[in-house]
Amino acid sequence: MNLGEVLEGIADFEVKLESYYASVRDESGSNGVRLLVYFLGRNRRRIQSIVEACSAEMLDGIKAEKVGDNLACNLVEALETAVHPPKQVDAAQLLELADNLDGLCLNYYKEVIQVLSDGDAINLLDRFIDLKQAERTMLQKMSAVDY
Repeated sequence: MNLGEVLEGIADFEVKLESYYASVRDESGSNGVRLLVYFLGRNRRRIQSIVEACSAEMLDGIKAEKVGDNLACNLVEALETAVHPPKQVDAAQLLELADNLDGLCLNYYKEVIQVLSDGDAINLLDRFIDLKQAERTMLQKMSAVDY
């Protein structure tokens, strides 16, 4: 397995998560929940912008790095087992879900970074980690608000 496959798994997870948030936004009767998912749904674009900031040549080298066969991305499966029905989810459940998924992402990114040797690849995953840590900090602040 190479880092390109890992990145594809991460992108697939982010797309599915964004789709779930869009379903919640469309089906929820709560303005607070809809406001919350607008914030949460921006994460895929943040991850995508980090990747797009790399030159094509750099990205090719990053994607080619071998990571072994034990780093399959299970984030999609975690998402599918953790979600609540979009129409029934409340803000507290949504914040808890987002925090739990960010925690899984952080653990996965840290696991991947342990096997990397390419400086650009390490930098890319470090930026993913920084983004998720900042998001978790924001989620903790948001949990104090009554949506």
